[in-house]
Amino acid sequence: MTGSGTTSAAEKEVLMLASLVHDMGVSTWRGREALHRFEVENPWEHCQAGSELVRQVRFLEPLAPIVLSHHDHFAGGNRSGLSGDSIPLPARIIHLADRVDVSLSYDRHVLLQVDDVVGRVRGLAGRHFDPAAVAALVGLARRESFWMGFPDAICLDRSLSDACTVAALGLDETDMLQMAGMFASVIDKKSRFTHRHSYHVAGVAVVLAGALNFPRDDIVLVEVAGLMHDLGKLSVPDGILEKPGPLTSDEFAVMRQHTFYRDWAGKPTALAVG
Repeated sequence: MTGSGTTSAAEKEVLMLASLVHDMGVSTWRGREALHRFEVENPWEHCQAGSELVRQVRFLEPLAPIVLSHHDHFAGGNRSGLSGDSIPLPARIIHLADRVDVSLSYDRHVLLQVDDVVGRVRGLAGRHFDPAAVAALVGLARRESFWMGFPDAICLDRSLSDACTVAALGLDETDMLQMAGMFASVIDKKSRFTHRHSYHVAGVAVVLAGALNFPRDDIVLVEVAGLMHDLGKLSVPDGILEKPGPLTSDEFAVMRQHTFYRDWAGKPTALAVG
């Protein structure tokens, strides 16, 4: 927050970027399911893993402390050693928003859940959540328009675009490769069968591109594509990737669609869920 009590565009940008990568430390469906329980057991592991991943990317490195503390309890007792206002404000906001999201059931109209969700987080103000953030939520909760976009990804995207835009980052070659490497690490951690696979594909692709006399810029693009070519596998359930025997026709159909980067329910799949 700025001294005037308003939020600057730069602060909104940091919060939005941190929100997008806050669960970067989770790649498996088992991990995602654990995060969808309101009381997360041992969240420190994925917070620490995510923090280490974003540190690998120059323009995301400042977000590492936010990612590290996005499950910190306001009252303290955290592995980070932080409590209260010493927890980065974006981390406190993301923690609350994250738990509000997992409290909502998309099988029931969102307006019928507002009282239960707000009551639940109000009861944890000062312990789990920043009281000021909870107070802000309570104020927003009075507006039906605040809740109506939750079931609709298109509405959410539009609301985010209206509320905050991220300025052009001016990424250079190193930035692009660092970011692709971060995603490759997430992808390759999803299954024991994919360990270092993305890096190996990228390495072979770069050698082949060089042998074919690709221009330097194109070789970089080939390396980026090689690192990220299996990004859609994050949408494939662990049971399919880890299945010891042949896949059924239905399972193989799910596997095939990973190149389209859509999940098995036919909805866009987010990298950072939970």
